[in-house]
Amino acid sequence: MTSAPRARLAETLLLTAVALAATYPVFIDTYRSMVFQTVPRDDYAPYLLHLVGHGGEVPGAPRAYRFLSVAAAIPAYLVLPVYRFKNLAEVDPAYLRATEALAFVSWIALAALSVIVYRIARDRLGASRPASVAALFATLVFARYTSLLGVDAIALLLIAAAYYWIDRPWLFAAIVALSAGFNEKVWIVAVLLVGTRVLHVRSLRPYVVHVAGCAVAILLYFGAATYFRTSGTEKPSDPRPLGTQAPFTVRMTMTAKGLAQNAMPVGLCLAACALAALRLRGERGPYWTPWDALVPLGLAVTGLTMNVEYTLGRLVFHSLPILVPPLALALDRTSAQTVAPDVRTA
Repeated sequence: MTSAPRARLAETLLLTAVALAATYPVFIDTYRSMVFQTVPRDDYAPYLLHLVGHGGEVPGAPRAYRFLSVAAAIPAYLVLPVYRFKNLAEVDPAYLRATEALAFVSWIALAALSVIVYRIARDRLGASRPASVAALFATLVFARYTSLLGVDAIALLLIAAAYYWIDRPWLFAAIVALSAGFNEKVWIVAVLLVGTRVLHVRSLRPYVVHVAGCAVAILLYFGAATYFRTSGTEKPSDPRPLGTQAPFTVRMTMTAKGLAQNAMPVGLCLAACALAALRLRGERGPYWTPWDALVPLGLAVTGLTMNVEYTLGRLVFHSLPILVPPLALALDRTSAQTVAPDVRTA
């Protein structure tokens, strides 16, 4: 290993340690919120117990299809000692262990996500080290707009990994295809991401392998959906037509809760796209294009076709790994323009 890759590895390991240390309280808070049921959430602990053979049950759609996100917590379930809270009422020890394992995996995924965002900003976009570190910590903060009490952190991590390796078609395709068993939001974002690149270069040819990976993910996802329906182990879902869902979600967004949980997060994502577009007008490439605004917009439209209620903002914030790295470079551009007049004056 040459000195440059060795230095990059050492930097990555150091940043990972910093991210883990900085987010350890998030792990405790997440675990506490999960066991005390302080907020509404998707409870995957029964699914994990089902996978390890300790009872439990298979949840309804689409949570049942995310079995790999839940299976990722099996090692933690088997090896972690159970952390108990003083004021917690009597609870099934197996359920408590499963909940802790899921919170632990969410914490690890969050820390890894922030480090990959740093590497995207630093390696792929060429942002400065201070701006890339700012991107790392911004990711840790803004990831709270998603649900760390569920499996969103793993989805965000896979989205970031696919984005980091978008210039390696086969690796990108493998990550996206595998994501079908983790979370459907990954391949939805991947489809939007590849679509923006095709629009940018006005040719499908450079992205044939990327499209193939997305197609495989879609086929696997709907294959899993068919399996769970025919096996009888999945609770039935209640799909409704677009004409019913979209007006319903829009009406909910106009309430005070909807403005806070839907409108504000969507507005933040679109504002990030606008800022990047203004500051990076001369930048082009696989890691930034003005068409990237279509990613959060596409997620918003997707949410309007589903019964997302007050989780539209959470869905749109799955574009986080794509939005933050260009903002790091935009910060560099802004800093350069701010410092330059002072230098001339001096």
